[in-house]
Amino acid sequence: MSLPTIYRGSVKEVQGPFKARDGQDAFIFHFTDAYSVFDWGRMPDVLAAKGEALALLSAFFFEKVADPQAWKEFSKSEIAMSLRKGIPQIPNAVGPTAQTSLASLFNEVGERLQQSGLHHHYLGLVPEGAAPEAAVKLAELKTPTRKISVQALHVERPQERTVFGRGVMDYSSQSRAPLPRLIPLEVVFRYATPAGSSLIHRLRDNPAAWSELPVPRGFSAAQVFEGARFEFPILEFFTKLESTDRRLSLGEALSVSGITPEQIQELMLCTLWLAGFTKFLFGQAGIDLLDGKFEWALDARGEIMLVDAIGPDELRLEVGGTALSKEFLRSFYRATPWYTAIERAKKQAHDQGVADWKRLAQSHPESLPAPLRDIAAQIYTGLAEKLIGRKFWKDTLSFTDLTERLRAQSLHLASGSLASAKRGKSVLVIGSGGREHAIAWKLAQSQQVSRIVVAPGGDGMIGVERWACDLKAGRPAYEKLGQRARDEQIDLVVVGPDQALADGAVDVISKLGLKVFGPNQQAAQMESSKAFSKSVMEAAGVPTPRHRVFGDLGEAQRFLKSVPWPTSSSSAGGWVVKADGLALGKGVEVCIDLETAHAAAARLMAVSGSIVIEEKITGAEVSWMAFVEGERCSLLEPARDFKTIRENGQGPNTGGMGAYSPVMECFTPKLTEKVRTEVFIPVLRELKRRGIAYQGILYAGLMFDRERGSFQVLEFNSRFGDPEAQSLLPRFEGDLFTWMWATANGNLKDFPPIAPFLKQYSVYVVAASAGYPESPKIGAEIMSFEHWASPIRTALPKGFASGVLKRGTKWEVSGGRVLGALGLGDSLEQAREHAYGVMSAVRFEGMQVRQDIAGDA
Repeated sequence: MSLPTIYRGSVKEVQGPFKARDGQDAFIFHFTDAYSVFDWGRMPDVLAAKGEALALLSAFFFEKVADPQAWKEFSKSEIAMSLRKGIPQIPNAVGPTAQTSLASLFNEVGERLQQSGLHHHYLGLVPEGAAPEAAVKLAELKTPTRKISVQALHVERPQERTVFGRGVMDYSSQSRAPLPRLIPLEVVFRYATPAGSSLIHRLRDNPAAWSELPVPRGFSAAQVFEGARFEFPILEFFTKLESTDRRLSLGEALSVSGITPEQIQELMLCTLWLAGFTKFLFGQAGIDLLDGKFEWALDARGEIMLVDAIGPDELRLEVGGTALSKEFLRSFYRATPWYTAIERAKKQAHDQGVADWKRLAQSHPESLPAPLRDIAAQIYTGLAEKLIGRKFWKDTLSFTDLTERLRAQSLHLASGSLASAKRGKSVLVIGSGGREHAIAWKLAQSQQVSRIVVAPGGDGMIGVERWACDLKAGRPAYEKLGQRARDEQIDLVVVGPDQALADGAVDVISKLGLKVFGPNQQAAQMESSKAFSKSVMEAAGVPTPRHRVFGDLGEAQRFLKSVPWPTSSSSAGGWVVKADGLALGKGVEVCIDLETAHAAAARLMAVSGSIVIEEKITGAEVSWMAFVEGERCSLLEPARDFKTIRENGQGPNTGGMGAYSPVMECFTPKLTEKVRTEVFIPVLRELKRRGIAYQGILYAGLMFDRERGSFQVLEFNSRFGDPEAQSLLPRFEGDLFTWMWATANGNLKDFPPIAPFLKQYSVYVVAASAGYPESPKIGAEIMSFEHWASPIRTALPKGFASGVLKRGTKWEVSGGRVLGALGLGDSLEQAREHAYGVMSAVRFEGMQVRQDIAGDA
């Protein structure tokens, strides 16, 4: 039968009433393909299959929240554990509540959900052409539909009355309205405050508003900033029945809703549980939930129940920092003249006390560009298929392809238009380790940078845009990245890993007309070939231990037999065997006896085809880096890393188990100038003499003699050190983008010879996987990582990630060096305590952490 339409909204229609199977009055929600943003109403376009997708997503969520088994599974999650630890304090507006009784009530609600699920008004899906009472569950649906059936709700529309010449809404009749009825509130929850968050603006304009929010004890307004993430959601109330959303204090919410203090308290506790449950569901699909809103009602018995719908129009969702919700559409419209016009109209309406701000707008929304409209439609259908686990539409992109298209197209069209409006720069960082994480984080602090992309990046880099790529493919991978960077108008490409530099990534990308920070393949031989760098040092007159280069194993072994060896393990002397090429930080073996040296020579010769045998010298190793462009250089402050897997230099070499900066014992004006003029400048001049123009970071590994105050150069690297960068960049006082941009454009002459740093100490401690470095074991679950990790635009992160994989809602070990904890302090000891304290908050099976990082100073 045909039902009358009793309500026609911009994106949804309500038809009915009809009698459901149990005899109760019910209605049909009919979801259309139209969309609305910024409270405007229906926009000029439609999004294909959007209505069907929203109906299916609504059914999915209603059926999930009603399932006690789903709540039991959620109750074991980290998200649920965080909720239990952060019971909010309820402001006195709803009456004083003892924290102990509130915690008891909160747990009571959680237990009830595990026993009987969450009460809601959803009755089922109505297949197209079927009788309205023939509702089915999602699993029974054979083809998509736009309709769901729901329990009937009474809506008591508030009347407007005049107070002091202004029209205000009168909600006094709400408490007397018949049941069942809608509670005229939207309850907003926030797990994050992304750029543009209205909460940030409200707290800035009215700091006192913080006291009105139900937040956990000890949680402060200082923790709310752009890019912040929260373990416990922040709740706010907004009106539902006025012409535009209006934020309410908790006292106003109580008055507007017409419910009792006990009911609004239970409503808040149910919202907290549901927010966590929803975040958990999306997390299982690899999707990050930032914020959203729920609506509630009282049933015929006066009990709280969930109403309306849950989907990408009610939630802010992201994948790898890319919007996967209506925020995608907002990002396009924010950059149009229409958005400016409606913001002006809203302000004018507020100033004049006018309820309908739309009639004051002098502009109308633009149509979406066709590519943007097509990919926006796929958000809805793609989300439905991803969450439900069934294919409904033959032309829907796979979820992986959808997220890739969103990054390539939505950010280009939507965020790209924002970026051009801000005149912000876009930067691509190539790499996936802790070093690249630190570089991307530091670049994100720049006021000049509006977009950061990391390729391929890692799951532990929270909130950063990522491009999939296989760097092991070499030049074809760099060619593909360069072409995409050119198409998406990337301003600067930063090449992080040594292998990428050695493979010629800079050469390939530069040929496409892009600005690249890093040395070309010829200059990168300073790291990729020990023999090359030794020849440069010798020609430049740079002090370095005596050495010989061998391409034949027999000749190398004969040399080793001819040289003197220590008479005991405690005697001075010995030789160092080095792979000529790159070996992931494991290409150096210090040998104090002939047998060990023979074995090292054989192993490293097999790795690189040639080796360098160098006299072992004693002292304290120091890493000293500089921005370099041609013959010019600007030194960073020195750092010290710890290479072996175990304390006191024991065990095999690794990529680095920690670092600290600065190294005060050698950081004197005299020695700094000596390093600049006797190491960097001569080497750069020698490279220029050979026709090589070095540009990027040049890293000198020095052995410092404490007694004599002198040094020798052990090696050069052609990029930021890892883990030294993770210690240095948080202290770097300059704008990293400005320095990199100047270096890539040949303008380093305008910068000082010594780069600026904060007058603090930093310590960085690495956690490695079981079996590292010989045979790293992957797959161990990393406990508490989601609370430990920080978004890319956080002012000061807890640390950086390198070998971290997200599988569903779990974080796993995926590499040898897994993550590193950062500590800052006014003294080295203070920074050290800070770093180890941060590290103690995360754990995984077999975790290896050296306990002596920065303990030698």
